[in-house]
Amino acid sequence: MGVRVVIPESFQVASGGLEEVETKGKTIGECLREAVEKAPGLQKVWFTPEGGLSKYVVVFLNSENVPGNDLNREVNDGDEIMPLLLVGGG
Repeated sequence: MGVRVVIPESFQVASGGLEEVETKGKTIGECLREAVEKAPGLQKVWFTPEGGLSKYVVVFLNSENVPGNDLNREVNDGDEIMPLLLVGGG
């Protein structure tokens, strides 16, 4: 089965039009990096040059916000990860 990484529309230009990627990682970070291997354009929008998660991205696991964007949080087959772009304004 695996873990689905859903790529929202705001990231689909960077993903080359991919809407989701099936991954085999054991943590959120492994799954996101595996998605980047399949859609390299996501590297610049999801991660910093140092390899950390961008401050403009928030991660959801099974529709729940992951506190602190914990990339080491374990995932299970059938889980769904969705990184979202933070938007500001006012």
